[in-house]
Amino acid sequence: MDVEDVEDVDQYIAQLRDVFDSCDIYDQGYLSRSELLALCHKLQLDDQAEDIVNHLTNNAQCEQIDFEQFKDNFVKILCQSTVERVEQQNDVSLTDSVHEQFMDADQFEDADEEEEEEESDDLVEEGGRESEENPQEMPGFEKHEEDTKEQEFIATSFDLLDLQEEELSPKFVMGNKKYGRRSRPFESKDFEELMKLTTENESANHSDHTQAEKVVPELDRVCKRPPLPPKKGKQQKDSQKIITCALMYAIVMVAPRFIIRRVIPVVIFLICIILLTRHLPVDKRDRTLAVSDNSALDEVKYWEERVSNDINTSSERTNFVFIKCMKCATQTVANALRRFAFTRRLNVLLPRDNNIYLGWPYLMDKVDYRPSDKKFNCLMEHAIYSRNIMKPLFPSDTKYITIIREPWSHFQSTFYYFKVHVITDMNNALDPLVEYLKQIRKYEAIYKHHNSYPYRYCIPDGFSVTKNLLSHCLGMPLGFPENRTDISHNEASVYSYLKQLDGEFGLVMIMEYFDESMVFLKKLMRWSFKDIVYEKVNVGNYSTEPYPDSIKDIHKKWSSVDYLLYDHFRKKMELKIRNGGLEFQNELRQFKKILREVNRFCKSVKQSSRLTTKLTLREFTFSGHECAFMAEDVNHLELLQKRSDAELKEKIPSYKRTC
Repeated sequence: MDVEDVEDVDQYIAQLRDVFDSCDIYDQGYLSRSELLALCHKLQLDDQAEDIVNHLTNNAQCEQIDFEQFKDNFVKILCQSTVERVEQQNDVSLTDSVHEQFMDADQFEDADEEEEEEESDDLVEEGGRESEENPQEMPGFEKHEEDTKEQEFIATSFDLLDLQEEELSPKFVMGNKKYGRRSRPFESKDFEELMKLTTENESANHSDHTQAEKVVPELDRVCKRPPLPPKKGKQQKDSQKIITCALMYAIVMVAPRFIIRRVIPVVIFLICIILLTRHLPVDKRDRTLAVSDNSALDEVKYWEERVSNDINTSSERTNFVFIKCMKCATQTVANALRRFAFTRRLNVLLPRDNNIYLGWPYLMDKVDYRPSDKKFNCLMEHAIYSRNIMKPLFPSDTKYITIIREPWSHFQSTFYYFKVHVITDMNNALDPLVEYLKQIRKYEAIYKHHNSYPYRYCIPDGFSVTKNLLSHCLGMPLGFPENRTDISHNEASVYSYLKQLDGEFGLVMIMEYFDESMVFLKKLMRWSFKDIVYEKVNVGNYSTEPYPDSIKDIHKKWSSVDYLLYDHFRKKMELKIRNGGLEFQNELRQFKKILREVNRFCKSVKQSSRLTTKLTLREFTFSGHECAFMAEDVNHLELLQKRSDAELKEKIPSYKRTC
């Protein structure tokens, strides 16, 4: 091989080393058996994973394999298995490439481009390189012949991996949703993300639970915002202008003289007014204009100047952890909590980079959140509850809060939100939800299988979104990941855990009593009505037609722990409401009146685009800017992350490390 070929092979070896290191979550220099399986999973070698791992561990006579052992034995076992598989399948193109690489390394031939086009349905069409010299006559060839073959196979295996990736065509859900519902296949650029996740060493207080949880690829822990739809290009805008001008010219040419003199000037005048008002800084568009490309903090400063806290904050509590149980109006509550944290400049525990989850659906780990040189004030992003993990990160007076909902309606919401019916190919079913429940184990297996991974958004293999999801979010051990304890079949253990939650949570809100729950949140945290004013966001769109009890009973048996959880805390909420008496009812009535007035005011602000107006109530003043800040199109999480980035760059320069 010439110098360029050697450099290419070295690059592939370095890439393989990066993937190997990404599975070494404890930075020990070697991999255990479970980590080796995860490595094979990342290399898309699931079919040969067991054979490879068995071969590696037997040859090394130990359960811990370093990179050199892995590379040497990995190449040998794959050479053998690949050639055998290719010969059995009689795949001419793949057989030629494998034999050229390993059976006849001294011969290189040009690839036939016309044959590649005709045989595009084959898995891989490998072409050789034409060499002007005989490889065996090159100096040092005999000495390095074995290493060269191994290195070239590594390069070939990565080429196969790349071509397999290109065959997957996952769909993305485009639109104005902040959280997408589809994922994408593993790409080479993800190696860099994986390296960022694994460079931080594990802290001592997390060491007991981390190894039990991380038995699947670390890639599943990285959940980012989906890509935005492409903007219209300048050429498309210009063509629209040309068409508009042509239409206006045609109208003028065919219009009678009376219309030309009287009507058209009025129309032109109105168009000018509309164009002028669009550029006046009176609506939420001025927020976009105010943001400069030169600084990520421009939008943060914009809102800091316009959204202030005018309430006496001397007695309010500022330390809280809000556990978001998926699809329980948690985004509506979280937006109110984010606004509170933003205006008080609290130290918020946030996901790293532009991630949206804190390790969910795994237990939170140090690699999932941004560092801080002091204890955090609050948390309101998706994280699995664990008192042992969270207690050291927050002050001792921190209040723990969550919200749950009736399990049947929760099942309907998650079923359609996570596109279970689409991924399991039930689009032609008369009622996908009923069809799913009638063959629940069949469709669960399809949804959780690795083949469905590219089409699930932030959902790892083996995880159920329809079975006891509420209880899982609240940290109950239910068998995920696979080597975690499952107490779902032990009713005594379930009730014991519910009693534990009852003692650790200051408030468990119920979605069916949403306004009542918000008032109890206000009382618990000693906040004002202004702090709990909300606008509904991320509302699901699905049929809510009634179902027979026979269908509901199937789900009640399937997700029985969630029903026990909900019944326990619903009864507790109803008891709190009764014990609140007339005083609580008056406070609830007052809150609903304030909510109606604020929503009416914000609706008028949105229609008139006048953000400088204010609503003055007996309890507080609410401005048009605060209406805009409360709206769904403001990404509060992104604002908090931008502010955190700037603060971390000042305090911890080594926050973003490169490897």
